[in-house]
Amino acid sequence: MEKKVEGGLSRSELGLDPAQLESVVDEKAEQAARLAEIPDEVTHEENQRTLRKIDWCLMPIMGICYALQYLDKAALSQSTLLGIKDVGNGGLGLHGSQFSWCTSIFYFGYLAFSAPSSYFIVRFPIGKYIALVVTVWGGILMCTAGCKSFSGLMAQRFFLGAAEAAVAPGFSLLTGMFYTRKEQPMRQAAWFLGNCLAIIVGGLIAYGVGTIDNPSLPRWKILFLIEGSITCAYGLTMFITLPDSVGTAWFLNEDQRRIAIARTVKNNTGDVFEDLSRFLSRA
Repeated sequence: MEKKVEGGLSRSELGLDPAQLESVVDEKAEQAARLAEIPDEVTHEENQRTLRKIDWCLMPIMGICYALQYLDKAALSQSTLLGIKDVGNGGLGLHGSQFSWCTSIFYFGYLAFSAPSSYFIVRFPIGKYIALVVTVWGGILMCTAGCKSFSGLMAQRFFLGAAEAAVAPGFSLLTGMFYTRKEQPMRQAAWFLGNCLAIIVGGLIAYGVGTIDNPSLPRWKILFLIEGSITCAYGLTMFITLPDSVGTAWFLNEDQRRIAIARTVKNNTGDVFEDLSRFLSRA
């Protein structure tokens, strides 16, 4: 009879029982699972210790990034209070439905690049790809300060939406790599709460910019330059901090990576099997 530690996870609960292995169609996945020398059981304490470490290291990275996405997306609305629609005084002279179109075109770009972004997420290292698009969209946001007309702002908003299209599906995939199916809804809600943080921070930044006396640039341009530079800087840090998979997570040691991979075998996430062959077969 299979031994099980109370409150822990047995081999069968990890999805490594012989019946399941025989049903694996993917030859690579079957070989990786067969080579993996995962302990017969993972204790409740080991499981919780690893889960806490993932929570404390991964959730803040994703939550702050998601906050920046909302912050940058909402910057256009805040800029209306700082003169972007004005005629003269550095404004673009937007009139009629032009501002509404500038808001809507963002979602056209988001929709157009949703499918390509989803492909690139699984084609390239996910952490590096997301870091790249975050850096790029920060640069695009800063380019708003260089817009001279309605058409220029429309182009900028379209490409901003295109760049941001990768974040939500990318974070959903990362959540699936690191968490069991039961844990995923709460973690997705956690990084989604970044929107609340963005509302507070965005309002404070806009208020601060609005209090600048006699600026050398129009205040709305300063707003986009500040928020875009923050996003660019954070995107560069994500090249180091955001892992591509469980097996490359800098915040986990070798044993914790084994436990983290074992926890998510049942998710049938492709990178899990790659990590199994790369790390667990060394045991």
